[in-house]
Amino acid sequence: MAARRPSIALLVLGALLLLGQPGQAAGQAVQQRQFIERDVPVQAEADDAVQARSQALQEGQVAALQRLMARLSGRDPASLPEVAPGQIDRYVRSFEIQQEQVGARSYSARLTVDFRQEPVQELLSRNGLSYALVPTLPTVVLAYSPGGDPYLDGDPWRSAVLEAAGQSVAVEPILPLGDAQDLAVGEAQALAGDAGTLQPMAERYGADAVLVAHAAPATDGSQGLVVSGQYLDRDGLVQAVPALGVPPGPDGQADYPAAATALLAALDRQIGQASVRSDAAVELLSASVPLADLSSWVQIRRALADTPEIRSTRIERLTRREARIVLGYVGSVEGLQAALQRRGLALSQEIEGWRLGRVGDRPMSTIGG
Repeated sequence: MAARRPSIALLVLGALLLLGQPGQAAGQAVQQRQFIERDVPVQAEADDAVQARSQALQEGQVAALQRLMARLSGRDPASLPEVAPGQIDRYVRSFEIQQEQVGARSYSARLTVDFRQEPVQELLSRNGLSYALVPTLPTVVLAYSPGGDPYLDGDPWRSAVLEAAGQSVAVEPILPLGDAQDLAVGEAQALAGDAGTLQPMAERYGADAVLVAHAAPATDGSQGLVVSGQYLDRDGLVQAVPALGVPPGPDGQADYPAAATALLAALDRQIGQASVRSDAAVELLSASVPLADLSSWVQIRRALADTPEIRSTRIERLTRREARIVLGYVGSVEGLQAALQRRGLALSQEIEGWRLGRVGDRPMSTIGG
């Protein structure tokens, strides 16, 4: 008896199982950072503490969603759609509470809110708002402070920057070795954002970017800090992160964790705003994706998910030989092709229509299912 051929349903199930492998899970976790808002203050008063807590947490989640939409879209929060408190559960995946303080009729805390990606993206698209998912890039981190050591594990500023970078949208931190070659890097040149100094550091560690984070004492005589940065992006361009003043912590001492968090948040916003084209319409493009095997489909889906110019991917058909997809994207087709090229994909227009595949794959003269 002839062996039975696997059904499309089983092939799709196999693809989904492959997508659940650790490598993809790590990629999804990195992308999920884009939909987390941290350090959101909440406060409310009511007839009793229970009501105050419930009110504060609900209002705080709404405020966090507004902040998230503002960051993704680059828009003024006042111009964004309002979500009623009773609807917020649809968008929130989970939240954590820090610094909770409960009074007889009052409640205050700070929240970290983790949002569901698809409902938030749908909310933005439904209201005609363009948005950008900032690419999370492997980034060499150099943290300088007076008397500090950017290569010493116990340095408080370095430790704080690395902790904050691990929660950043834009930065996946890479630690330099601190060997003789690293020590030859001039601090003054790095702090000035000299591309000739920073680019070799990125190349040495196979990184796409370099972040130079600087902390200096406040000039008012307090234990506050003034933090600033230089960021070399994957195109070799350097942008400065303007100086921020950070007051002392509750103990009156320099608050390195708060300063590092503020600096990385400013960098995330800066990169996000540069990525957003608020007046860009989302265009649709249908493409066929010839499939050699399931692993090629998995790789292509990962690359599409990591391309910020792509706002949505809809699968219209999936067979053993081909996927038919519709991409929602912003910008020009040429810009989309360049963005996909950076992720190892080739988008080309052929007689049959648009074709998407991995760079280097053998072109297929016939496309069919």
